[in-house]
Amino acid sequence: MHLHRFLASNHGLLSDSTTMPEGVIEWFDHEEQHGLIEPDDDGDPIPFSLDAVQDYHSGERISTGQRVVYEIDDMDDEAISVERLSPTGYG
Repeated sequence: MHLHRFLASNHGLLSDSTTMPEGVIEWFDHEEQHGLIEPDDDGDPIPFSLDAVQDYHSGERISTGQRVVYEIDDMDDEAISVERLSPTGYG
């Protein structure tokens, strides 16, 4: 098992379901263009960069407290990070 799969499974991010994990943006720094997602499963916060935000360049805004769905980058053996995320609202 690759390190990223082991870490992701320990964070509750891998399942047999096709449902994407959900969480809330814990913080986001617009200047540095990165932030953290607090997963709904009470796992450790997961870093993301602005590049992962779907439709950002078409006017999508990201802010602290926003609910999101996300996918984990399974190509990075060094650390868990978000490959893709989409805002779903606030909550």
